[in-house]
Amino acid sequence: MPNEHSGATFPNGAGLYCTGFALEIQEKLGDRVAVYGFFAEDNPGTVWDRLANGHDFAVIDDRFIVDPWVSDMEQEGQGVYDLEDDDDTAEIARLYGARANWDVVSPAPTPGRPGP
Repeated sequence: MPNEHSGATFPNGAGLYCTGFALEIQEKLGDRVAVYGFFAEDNPGTVWDRLANGHDFAVIDDRFIVDPWVSDMEQEGQGVYDLEDDDDTAEIARLYGARANWDVVSPAPTPGRPGP
């Protein structure tokens, strides 16, 4: 049960951190979602150099970044980006850096295996 110092939690128990937002999206949409993340020091040049030591976010259908944390909590972007849309390329680079620097935090479940 949250108290005045703990903040709210999602039904899955994740607190109000970027990871919790991403895992909640994965829980709602299932195997369409993988959760990725990075440490700022491993992905230099992103806004996370000044905001936090890293960031986690959801990717739907291996195409759409869905990140309510970045838009709602940090007021840094629109929160949804298309990895295949050239108009989103610069903003994706600013917020998320190079995809090669992302680590899988929670992969999409495989058929017959429960998710996280």
